[in-house]
Amino acid sequence: MGAYYMDKPVADYQRATTDFIDNQQVTQRLALVRRILSEPFDSTLGEDDMDDIERHVQGLELWRPE
Repeated sequence: MGAYYMDKPVADYQRATTDFIDNQQVTQRLALVRRILSEPFDSTLGEDDMDDIERHVQGLELWRPE
């Protein structure tokens, strides 16, 4: 998608990616993947108020609204 929209208006790229995410239910699929991958991990909160997965990914930069 990125290569196709490289020389097109940013708004067109944003609309296409948003439509793809919505139409293909990407967020729902990612939630399912997270659930499957989370099953073998301990979800008990530790002294740091985090479970094993949160502790493991705490260094990742996550999206934040502008």
